[in-house]
Amino acid sequence: MAVDDKAERRKKRRKVFLRLFIILLLFSTAFAAGIIFLGPAERQSELSAYGDDWNDVSRYRKGIKDMGVNVSNIISSPTILDTLSPSEKKNTLFISLGVEKEYTNTEAWAIYNFYDEGGKVIIADDFGYGNSVSSASFTEGSPGFNIEFLGSRLWDNRYDKNPLFVKIPVNTMDFSGTILLNEPTSFEIPRNGEGMAYSSPAGASWVDLNDNGKRDHAESAVATKRYASGFPIIYELKREIEGGAVGRALFISDPSIFLNDMWDRENNSAFAVHLVRYLLGEDAIATGKANVLFDESRHYPVAPVPTIRSSIYSYIVLLLTDVNLRILTPVIVVMFLLILIIVVDNPPRLRHRFDIKHISLYNLRTPKIHSRDADRIRALFLEKIRLSSGMTMNNFKDLSAAQLAAMVGNNELAEFLLDWDQTYTVTELENLLVTVRDWKHRRFTRGDGHLD
Repeated sequence: MAVDDKAERRKKRRKVFLRLFIILLLFSTAFAAGIIFLGPAERQSELSAYGDDWNDVSRYRKGIKDMGVNVSNIISSPTILDTLSPSEKKNTLFISLGVEKEYTNTEAWAIYNFYDEGGKVIIADDFGYGNSVSSASFTEGSPGFNIEFLGSRLWDNRYDKNPLFVKIPVNTMDFSGTILLNEPTSFEIPRNGEGMAYSSPAGASWVDLNDNGKRDHAESAVATKRYASGFPIIYELKREIEGGAVGRALFISDPSIFLNDMWDRENNSAFAVHLVRYLLGEDAIATGKANVLFDESRHYPVAPVPTIRSSIYSYIVLLLTDVNLRILTPVIVVMFLLILIIVVDNPPRLRHRFDIKHISLYNLRTPKIHSRDADRIRALFLEKIRLSSGMTMNNFKDLSAAQLAAMVGNNELAEFLLDWDQTYTVTELENLLVTVRDWKHRRFTRGDGHLD
């Protein structure tokens, strides 16, 4: 019977584990299918520092490497910036070009905190998810960058051939030249910035707020009233911290100036390379301490396998770096272990080895046994009777004296159990101890190795 029960428990346990495995497999399949078919299938990635297409930025990466700067990338999550030391932060430039996937609030905080502790940042976007980091707010002491990309196209009437190509004269940030933008936008900005570049005066340029391709009266009024000198295209924030380090964040309302196809137009390449020198400083570059991190986690990999791999890396990094998830991860592990505990059946009652013979009763053997040990032997004997009968503590307490005597089946032992006032010599207790040790319940007249 015991063998059949054990086999049945194993069978039930296998069924439970099989169901859990099927559920996990279904979730994993759905997750992978969602990534493969809903991600890259709908959008073609661009602005990758490791792609060679016309709309990638591999020429920019090469230009930075030719300066002697260490170049690497983030494929998981920008929360990894939190792991950098203060000295590494002040010599590191984080670049995010064309934000194709939204930053979480935790990731946005990691980027802002990186800048707040002396790091250097370039965020270039137009119609993507740049606002998920540029306009994210946190606490009163850490208000965020407070920059908002407008998300509407900036037009310039000075260029009849294509008014979506906008030339911008740059005479700030230690640079003098002209850059060419392709379908840029503009942004709302705070008033505490350091460096800025503008489009042509409001009379020639405007932001198409309703996206109808025409300059409406309301748009002209806004341009004249608020942007008389032109729309802001490039904007810089600075944060001085203790120890002489300076955090710098540069926002550009069009990432196309970094494209391979736009690299040789006007002074785009010179300006893009200059930004690295300007933000990191000549000393860091000359000493080999300068580092540039391209955020590739905001782009969609073309192939399914890299997509799944980068997603897994993202979740792993978030689990290890995010404060809330670091707390949640042990909770998930504990919950999983609790599920396993619930799934695994408790061992059947009375199937464990009874230790009265092997431990408790043997400890009462001569020469340690005394006449006062009678009550201890009674208590051990009662526990042996209860366990051998399979009764609970409450049911065992409800037994009458006659029922208990009938269960024992031995007049001498029954008298020993029921008469607690009777005194015994050491010799009598030794004989009783042997009788108690050898006693077996009537259900186990042939002996039971678990109850001996």
